[in-house]
Amino acid sequence: MRIPQLIPAAMLLTLAVPAVQAAGAKKPAAAPAQSAQAAQPAPSGQPFANLDTDHDGKVSRAEWKGSAVSFAMLDTNGDGTLDGGELKPSSQAAPAEPALADTFSQLDANHDGRLTGKEWTAGTSEFDRMDHNHDGAVSRDEFLNLDRERTRREGLFRLLDKNHDGRLSRAESRKDAADFDRWDRNHDGALSKDEYIPK
Repeated sequence: MRIPQLIPAAMLLTLAVPAVQAAGAKKPAAAPAQSAQAAQPAPSGQPFANLDTDHDGKVSRAEWKGSAVSFAMLDTNGDGTLDGGELKPSSQAAPAEPALADTFSQLDANHDGRLTGKEWTAGTSEFDRMDHNHDGAVSRDEFLNLDRERTRREGLFRLLDKNHDGRLSRAESRKDAADFDRWDRNHDGALSKDEYIPK
């Protein structure tokens, strides 16, 4: 099952502009050529560098000047930080889930739904990073990041549900009409947690 993006990353990057401007306000005025480059959206180096104030290669919630909702929408791997890949426009995003699912199937030699160290062909640091629950194996959900996507969507649902009725109206969901109608499987005009959070 492919999980649709909540909002294309390119649209979300517009939410980062005020943060970039706020971070850049502390620096001396740049030459005209540099200013034009800095005004470009991530992933160009300058805006990410402005957001990453402690220069650790990621943007924490404390460094993010935008809203909690925009941060949660951009944090596609649910790790509580934004990296350069999450701030890329959708045209430069990671491979789509079907391609990743095919890769998982090819790596899973014994077809048990888990990748062990013997089946893993890349470095151990990458394996350890994908083994979210540290059980010594990478499940399909971990490989496709579905476990973190569920956690991310649960948090986002709480943020978007302004009236705390356990459902997202069209206005609360921040989705366009076509996406909302596609997600609203029972066509009741609202998104339940079951409709919003992947299984």
